[in-house]
Amino acid sequence: MVHRVNFMKLLSSKRSGSAMPLVLLAVVLLFLIGIGLFALGLRSRVFAVKSSSEIAARCAADAGLVQALFELNQQLEVKPWNDSSLPSATDQTLTNCDATYSYEVGNDGSDYFIESVGKSGEAMKEVRCVLDLEGPFDKYALFAQNGIILKPGTSVEGAFNLPIDVILMVGTNSTGEATIEARTGVTIDGDVVVGVGGDPEHVINSKWEATITGQTSALTEAHQLPSVTIPKYLIELPSMGEIKTDKTISSDARCEGIVLSTGEEVTIENDVTLYVQGPITLTGSSQISVSSKPGTFLVLYVKGDISCNVDSYINNINAKPERLIIYGLDQCTEIEFNKASNFYGGIYAPNADVKIFNSVDVYGAIVAKSFIQQVEADVYYDEMLRNPHPNDELVRFVVKQWSEN
Repeated sequence: MVHRVNFMKLLSSKRSGSAMPLVLLAVVLLFLIGIGLFALGLRSRVFAVKSSSEIAARCAADAGLVQALFELNQQLEVKPWNDSSLPSATDQTLTNCDATYSYEVGNDGSDYFIESVGKSGEAMKEVRCVLDLEGPFDKYALFAQNGIILKPGTSVEGAFNLPIDVILMVGTNSTGEATIEARTGVTIDGDVVVGVGGDPEHVINSKWEATITGQTSALTEAHQLPSVTIPKYLIELPSMGEIKTDKTISSDARCEGIVLSTGEEVTIENDVTLYVQGPITLTGSSQISVSSKPGTFLVLYVKGDISCNVDSYINNINAKPERLIIYGLDQCTEIEFNKASNFYGGIYAPNADVKIFNSVDVYGAIVAKSFIQQVEADVYYDEMLRNPHPNDELVRFVVKQWSEN
């Protein structure tokens, strides 16, 4: 009996001794696992902090770019354009964040550019973009806030100098039924866009067999047609009164209106900006002629309506659309051309209904409230209207190329 008890004690003692290494091994394993989890958590934390810093730095760099572009376009609104002091900033704080940004606008001799650097902690991001100057005629051959009506036989196509990589576009902000009416025999050699959320098959009248060579789609955002602002210096010029007889204008001027008849002519020579505070009414084979003399340009601001009747017209003699630009102010609600001839120029009149009669071929571009082509005639979109100058109306800088480091 005694031997059995001793044996059991011995067995018990041996079992206790063999369990200790297992306990120690478990403790070591748990310790190693803990160390591994701690290291993993630490690395995750470091990675998260680094990632959030990089994201904040990138957001700051983008914010700097947006701010620089905004300030640059604000400067562009002041005429004449002066780029002697371009926007720049250093270590500006990003709102609700500890990130900062610095930016600089420069000109490398051919293009304006923006360089913006964002910083957050140890992270730094740099973005750079090359800018392009965009004007009111850069995108569309024809654009109307509301309707476009093209009569049988009309074609809308690029002029001879339109690059093959430029897609001609016709568009409207409207989503109404048959807003764009293209009748049998009409050809649009390009794309057609309709208002945001609109159905092209609904907006473009499909009852007639017009030919559209490009794509039809809806805009992703409305095409803005801002009002025209008269340059302050034009308002302050002494008025020439109402022009009713032959006259040559060779410098910037302001008048109350132009009313011509019986072969009378207003001749533009040199680089002229003319502000007409009233209507332009031409009858009896009268005309406003833009001379072919080198260096002759006419920028026409019109507050009233424009009516060219009975073989009267605005005659851009040199046949270069970029040399005649017409801006219709908010009070300009109707522009009509009746003489069977060619019109070379750009028309921007967001509140006007532009009406073409008697086979007037248009070389240039038209942006208006509506456009009506009453008889067979053609519209030729001209590349030269895509090269605006900083002193032009309604121009703005946009991003052309973008990169990051």
